[in-house]
Amino acid sequence: MEYKLVALDLDGTLLRDNKEISTKTVEYISELKKNNIEVVIATGRSYYHGKKLIEPLKEDMIILSNNGSIARHTSNDEVIFANYLSRDKAKKIICESLKSNLNPILHINKFNHGYDLVIEKNPNNMGYHGYMEKENIRYKKINFDNLKYENILSICIAGEFDELENFRTNIINKYPDTYNSFTSRNLKIRALLEFLDLKGCKWEGIKRYAKSKNITREEIISIGDDNNDIELIKKSGLGIAMKNGTSEIKSIADKITSYDNNSDGVIQELKIYFNMRTEK
Repeated sequence: MEYKLVALDLDGTLLRDNKEISTKTVEYISELKKNNIEVVIATGRSYYHGKKLIEPLKEDMIILSNNGSIARHTSNDEVIFANYLSRDKAKKIICESLKSNLNPILHINKFNHGYDLVIEKNPNNMGYHGYMEKENIRYKKINFDNLKYENILSICIAGEFDELENFRTNIINKYPDTYNSFTSRNLKIRALLEFLDLKGCKWEGIKRYAKSKNITREEIISIGDDNNDIELIKKSGLGIAMKNGTSEIKSIADKITSYDNNSDGVIQELKIYFNMRTEK
């Protein structure tokens, strides 16, 4: 099979644990693009943070941020497409989570306005489990009763995995066919539950972008490490889980890398499928 598109997760996949991309990885991705291979970053992070983390690539990249909810060019920040969660659906999650003593965090498309998150409590509130204490967090604090946004990308809740999974199951049962959701666990902040529009997932984003380039499902390679990558890995032509990935993603992957994210696991695997030299 001739593969034409590579979809790469960031944390735990393309990035090492120190949140850097190795020089070898930068060189290899550059060679892929020179050989007309589409390379798309598919991350759960906001576009702002995703763009900062891939700065070493030094060329125009497509970033599918917020787990596929919005796609942009890094060269000019142009939005290619977005799948927003309606305000009414967002309010349901906010109400249900607050009733369960959980603390929702809204991801908003306000990149050009200087913030990406909307919260109701102080960022150091223990209910956020450290999620709001990351470096360069850009947020706005509001009263959720006055929620007026129409460009909501996702709602996330940090906490203990089992508690979040139970809450997620209850929401799915109460509001069937309403949200796309998953609970990631390969994180420093315990676990993270996210609710998005039904079309707001990494696979739907990659599929939409691939279609615009006349690339079929079978021509896509995807690599990821966490539960928010499961649908992407499962439905791509070749879905690869990282050696350091969760047990859930490994169980559905076509392959598992021989090396982890700290040992250039991504490019070690891609070299099997793309015969290119990067040595100068």
